[in-house]
Amino acid sequence: MGIETRNPPRSWAETKMKTYHLFDTAMGVNLTSFLKKKTALGVTDAINTRFITESRSDGSLKEKMESLDLNSPASLFNPFLNLEGFDGAQDCPVEILHAVLLGIVKYLARDDISKLKADQKLTLIGRLQSFSSVSLNIDSIKPQYLIQHIKSLVGRHFKIILQAAPFILLEFLTPERKDVWLALCNLCAFIFQTNIANMETYLETLKLHINRLLYYLIKSSAQWVNKPKLHILLHLPESIERLGNASLFSTEKFESYNGVLRQSSIHSNRQAPGRDLARSFDNYSNLKYLVSGGMLYEEKSKNWENPTNEVTDIFTNNPDIQRSMGFNSAEVNPLPAVAFPQKLCLKVPKSEIASLPEAINQRDKLHQVLKIKLNTKEVLHKGVFVVIDRGDKNVVAAIDSIWESKGSSKPLYYLWVTGYTLLGVDDYYEMRKLSRTSQQALIPTRIS
Repeated sequence: MGIETRNPPRSWAETKMKTYHLFDTAMGVNLTSFLKKKTALGVTDAINTRFITESRSDGSLKEKMESLDLNSPASLFNPFLNLEGFDGAQDCPVEILHAVLLGIVKYLARDDISKLKADQKLTLIGRLQSFSSVSLNIDSIKPQYLIQHIKSLVGRHFKIILQAAPFILLEFLTPERKDVWLALCNLCAFIFQTNIANMETYLETLKLHINRLLYYLIKSSAQWVNKPKLHILLHLPESIERLGNASLFSTEKFESYNGVLRQSSIHSNRQAPGRDLARSFDNYSNLKYLVSGGMLYEEKSKNWENPTNEVTDIFTNNPDIQRSMGFNSAEVNPLPAVAFPQKLCLKVPKSEIASLPEAINQRDKLHQVLKIKLNTKEVLHKGVFVVIDRGDKNVVAAIDSIWESKGSSKPLYYLWVTGYTLLGVDDYYEMRKLSRTSQQALIPTRIS
């Protein structure tokens, strides 16, 4: 079978040296030697390469390059080469949006779903419609859209498919492909963890699942070895060990400005769209500076002046203005843990009204509520599974109803739950089985 052998890790200093050497080759030898060496060394500076290739047919650019080479040689290369405190060999983490969701998940989903027959796709849509998304933080699944537009989905859509795949897709797959999907689902359960208790154990398990996925992929078809994102996946444990949880890496942060771009494009006269976009960003930047209390220099009086409170209050006291400028005060100033649990002010529908369980008949001033927020992200309601800490062990239970007590200064919330027993691993789904019991209990909510 052979053993795994890895190339030695790259050195940032060596990468910079090779980049400068490639430029010397292009200028002192010829372009052909430059291109061959670039491939052999596996190093590409896009800015420097463009200088080199375009200067072959542009005499003025060549003269400018020679001048820069004498007076400011760093301008001929990518600025990141001279960025202090940055190590390009270690500070570029594996981004799971592109390497996983828009990588292996997209490849498999497109390949397996697009080849299904029409009646099989209808079955898939029906299963997605009946799929319970409770506790998955999914606002809307949109089954028909997911299946019909499988070749034009984005990351959040593939995340839905990934979570639903074991329950909706396995029947339509070959045994080899089923092994691939199950290995992928097991791997992603580790990749998207936001809390790692034991880094050493976590990384060992993560490497095991990555190798398991690669084994089943290559076993099914050798063409997978040509996918660069599969190679990148092997470096994920190193990124997590150095920079922390993969799901916390910044992902396309500046796409948050897409709304500004769209707004500017809509209101542009199309004569000079680039200029209109630049002016819009400039105006927003100036506006942000003013409402934040930035000082302006007055030419006539030769003094620095602050905007009045009436100007800054437009932003400070107006949540709508804040949101229009991309500021979310709830994210910047989150509620403390002591503020939870919180009741959501929603009326309990008639179909959800439950009679007071016998076990809590002795408690006074109890009434049913529909939902409560356990923290800033988690919402509890009927049907949600919870893990109850019993000291010596954890117990899995499902919420049947939620009750509020107003007997104290701060409302107390209780969960009426039904317990579940953990069984063995299911042979088909490769998941732990749960069995509903007749045991029920009243559990107080608390923040640990």
